[in-house]
Amino acid sequence: MSIFNSIRLVFISACVVFPLYATADDSGSVECGVDEYKGKYFASVYEKASSASMKLCEAYVIPNIIGKEKAAREVEVALGELAKSANDSLKTTKIKELGNFESQMKSLDTTFLQFDYANPTLPEFKDPRDPTIFKAYFSPLEIPAGKIQYSDPGICVDGNIQVGCDVLLSDFKGAFNAYRTGYNKAYNNRAKLSSIGKRWDEFLEASKSQTFLEVWLTTVLHGTHFKKDHIVGPPGTQVIALHPHLIYDSFSKAPDGSNMEFGMALEVIGINFWDWDVPFGVSYTQTFVDRVGVSDVGHGVMVHINNHYSFGVSQHGQDNSYYVTIDLLKAFEDKKDKYEKYLR
Repeated sequence: MSIFNSIRLVFISACVVFPLYATADDSGSVECGVDEYKGKYFASVYEKASSASMKLCEAYVIPNIIGKEKAAREVEVALGELAKSANDSLKTTKIKELGNFESQMKSLDTTFLQFDYANPTLPEFKDPRDPTIFKAYFSPLEIPAGKIQYSDPGICVDGNIQVGCDVLLSDFKGAFNAYRTGYNKAYNNRAKLSSIGKRWDEFLEASKSQTFLEVWLTTVLHGTHFKKDHIVGPPGTQVIALHPHLIYDSFSKAPDGSNMEFGMALEVIGINFWDWDVPFGVSYTQTFVDRVGVSDVGHGVMVHINNHYSFGVSQHGQDNSYYVTIDLLKAFEDKKDKYEKYLR
């Protein structure tokens, strides 16, 4: 059996055993999603709260990769959108006429804009009841002049829908407070989140470079790992697809003077087991080397060892050429950008 056929057999074998390793380990995942919204009147607030919840949960993983300042800014943006949605939604009701509504919302905006990653203040909307007066406020932002107060449930939504203020505020509480879920889960799973962050660091530092297409295909392949709204570690394997390389090709049967040539290789499809004890990858590859008297186009197999060293064999007609390459894209790849591709 020729060397080319032997390596091709390795590639085929890898494709056969790949499904056994396609599922990434979920044991370290942290669920960041919020409970289902069961209210009727503040779905838009709940949508923003869900987004903020995820950002708060991610904030305790992402800093290992993109830095605390950027993570904090992303949380601030999400919280700002939540505050605006809450304000706009409440303004469509008669709640704005109860107590010092504008004072509360201004205090909420200020608190969210001053988000402190290390010591965050995360207001919770409360609506305690007593026999004589109803109150509603954001804790710990409670100030007497800033409470929504009313002596009876009242009607806060007119028109075709008659809804008491107590019902409406309870609905708002469920929608708004959902944003705190992400932080609570992050706080309760600090050890797991730290471990996940370290795993992403390892993946982004050690694994092969990937184009946006390869990232997308990898997430599709690991669909069960990434489909849930939770924080997970990196995939256990990488898909290789249409990945370009600069190669240095050796072809002993080429005319004198063109035995050693630079060329291009395109990994059409393949797989990389980046996390094995000895990382290993293999792909079906097309090569393009300009030589006189020899077919410029070849096809063969490229093998990757330890995520950094790559070599291959290419068949041109009845003869084989051998080449080595380096992962040029890795030299220009930014691990923050790569992680954000996976987030998207």
